[in-house]
Amino acid sequence: MKIKNLRHTFERNLTFFAPSTTFEVFTPKLILSKRAEAIVTCQLTFCVDWETYQKIDSGALFNLQPEIRGNIHGKPFESGREVELSLNLRPDLLPQLAVYGQNVAGIADLFTRASNDPSTQSLVTANHWFALQIEQKQDQEKSYYHTLWYHLKISKDTPKMLEKGNFLPAIVKFIQERPDLDPETIGESLASELTPSFLTEIFAAVSENMQEELGIPFPRDILHLLDEEFSQTTSPKYNEPLSHELKDLLAEKLETLFTLDSTEETNPNENVSDRPDSTKSRLFETTLGFFADEGWTIYALKGETTFGTIYKGQEREFICYARIYVDAEQLIFYSIFPEVVPESRRSPVSEFLTRLNFGLLIGNFEMNFLNGQIRYKTSIDVEGDRLTAELIGQLVRANLNTMEGAHQHISIVINGELSPEEAIASLQTQTIKPPIYPTTQPVDPC
Repeated sequence: MKIKNLRHTFERNLTFFAPSTTFEVFTPKLILSKRAEAIVTCQLTFCVDWETYQKIDSGALFNLQPEIRGNIHGKPFESGREVELSLNLRPDLLPQLAVYGQNVAGIADLFTRASNDPSTQSLVTANHWFALQIEQKQDQEKSYYHTLWYHLKISKDTPKMLEKGNFLPAIVKFIQERPDLDPETIGESLASELTPSFLTEIFAAVSENMQEELGIPFPRDILHLLDEEFSQTTSPKYNEPLSHELKDLLAEKLETLFTLDSTEETNPNENVSDRPDSTKSRLFETTLGFFADEGWTIYALKGETTFGTIYKGQEREFICYARIYVDAEQLIFYSIFPEVVPESRRSPVSEFLTRLNFGLLIGNFEMNFLNGQIRYKTSIDVEGDRLTAELIGQLVRANLNTMEGAHQHISIVINGELSPEEAIASLQTQTIKPPIYPTTQPVDPC
């Protein structure tokens, strides 16, 4: 369903409340994003003078803690100049705006009056807003930085995103902006901001019981588990070592949230140490070299036989990994569907995937009934031959084209909007049918 944006420029300055102080912001602009009749996000953009920004900065107002700020793009901020902030309102406060419907001017007036109305003062309480981007114009240039909240896209949909464990790409993107951060530093910040108060106070629907039931770890778990298990690896195409924090992050996502079941993945006859080092090196370097040449950001994981990456599609992002079985000389590529299927929906989703698999030319969808993980698998056996970049490219493109083509209908079945049979019929009427028919068009990574 399409998002509709409603915009309004305030006629007056807006007053915000913070612990032991108040302050004004200039020329605020309101952007409401609506889907059907529901408000999805409420965003404010405004300017403050340098003195006020210093108060916001030092007091970590608008949830602007140092640990969740990305590095500055452009020159350092200059004292004396105005600073522009973009914020999103806490999603649990959005229902207070719903009574105004399409009347965006009425909502703006509600914010203006809130400073004098105790019943709505929460709407102008600084820490009920999440700073997304901070910007300063400097002559003909601008400097800015993003926050973790920018990448998490705080909205009405955030509870569902957290419930389904679909927060990792946002955290990965944020850490890419802050490679200087120690995992413990960001882990402590995320632990304080995202758990448990963030989940229970702001998103009450996401309870710890639900978290345990779905097997979704909090971000702090992702950053601290398996810290010593994965060694530094250097890409043969680059001299810089791959980010240790990102490897840990991807490793934990792959090994815990999206479990690599030993019953499925382990080859009992495989003994990597018995294989010539040249075989392992050739398969490893060919695979790693392909992704590096294509411009993918890749992370070598456990035992140097698994590679993790994040693929940015047209509408969604997918965590992917390639796994090499050295003994069998096989390469398997997986793309992970970014939602966990609730237990109550696993049977209809399984039926849909079975119907979908029947028409596929290459690869197949799999679902883990224990944790609700869905992934798409393509593989190749090159024993007696050799692995080439061209073969890997065909394997990867076939996989991602299929996942891209099918992901919307998988979500539709998960949400119960169509039956498995209806979803297949709908999918087959699409003008472009990558899940059923092969395509020669390459999928651009990231």
